[in-house]
Order: sequence, then structure tokens, then C-alpha cells
Amino acid sequence: MVLLLAVSSSFAALPPGAVDAMKKDATDHVALKIIKVQRIKSEKKTAGYINLVYTAKVTKVKRSKSGLKPGAVITIKAYHWSKAGLLPPGPKNPPLLKADWVGSIYLNAVDLKKHHFKLAAYGHSFD
Repeated sequence: MVLLLAVSSSFAALPPGAVDAMKKDATDHVALKIIKVQRIKSEKKTAGYINLVYTAKVTKVKRSKSGLKPGAVITIKAYHWSKAGLLPPGPKNPPLLKADWVGSIYLNAVDLKKHHFKLAAYGHSFD
């Protein structure tokens, strides 16, 4: 029992209702198709994390405060914890997506002119 408590306290869970609030406050909720996946070298050495930029085509807009329309091509800055067998620190780990992945995602706009976005709710950003 003590070991379980020690392990469970080593990563952060979000407070109750936080995920729902992040999704509700997201600037955009869209369906999309990943066109390209780029691994980005980080200036900071964050052992275990893969920094990513996804290029995606919006296929359906469920909600958009940023004015996204179907057919828009956007970029999404994301990350993935890659240490197999170890729990990632912090909230739920986002999946490592591949080209041609299709799904629904909650996003927050970072730069509207360049169509840059980031995940709105960590690994919980995906439907």
C-alpha cells in the first residue's frame, strides 16, 4: 500500500473538472487529418519528451472561435512522453500521431495569422 501511494504521487493529476473546463475554453474543436509529422529539436534538454509539430487539414469544424473552416491547413505544436514503461510526469500523455491519422481534437490558437495551434487539454485533447 505504501509503494502505491509513493508511485501515485510522483505524477500530477488534474483537479476534478479541469479537463472539461479546458475543453470548454478551447478556441477550437475540429476534426482533422494529419498530413505531416515533424520531430523538433528542443533548445531545452527535456529527457523523455519528443517535441512535435503536426501539419493537419481541417475536415470538419465543430466549434471555432478563431474562424477555422473545413479545408484549412494548420500546424499543431505538441509533445509525447517516450520513456516506455515509465509514467509521464504531469497530466495524461498525448498520443504520438502518425501521418494519415484522422480524429477530433480540442485546440487553442497560438498565432491566428500563421494558423498555429497547441493542444487545449494535454492528452485529453482527443475525442
